[in-house]
Amino acid sequence: MVSLELSVLTLNVWGIPFVSADRAERMQHIGKELSSGKYDIVSLQEVWTEKDSMLLQELTKAILPYAHYFYSGVIGAGLLVLSKYPIVSTLFHSWTVNGYCHRIQHADWFGGKGVGMCRIRVGDRYVHLYNAH
Repeated sequence: MVSLELSVLTLNVWGIPFVSADRAERMQHIGKELSSGKYDIVSLQEVWTEKDSMLLQELTKAILPYAHYFYSGVIGAGLLVLSKYPIVSTLFHSWTVNGYCHRIQHADWFGGKGVGMCRIRVGDRYVHLYNAH
């Protein structure tokens, strides 16, 4: 069997609206770094707004043209995968313990956290990438 070498990055971007300092500027810098061509597959956590997801996808689409943003809960799962290779299928599983909606300090309930899986075709092989938060 011939080996396969990929450059994979995972990063928690700390994208909590109204809480994370310098969020908009940070997303711009993260997008610039991800578009550098250093990475084949990128797994991001805490991309809590669709606007940030769309920005990161737009900034990286020339290098990482395939993307999947996992939707879950009230505000989304916060998980985004960017890839140089086609994402052929996805699956999401919510964590069973996510806090309670009537307790605002249990913010995880609103996010619908869990694990997302992307099946990515790399040539004639398939890579299963799991992104969890």
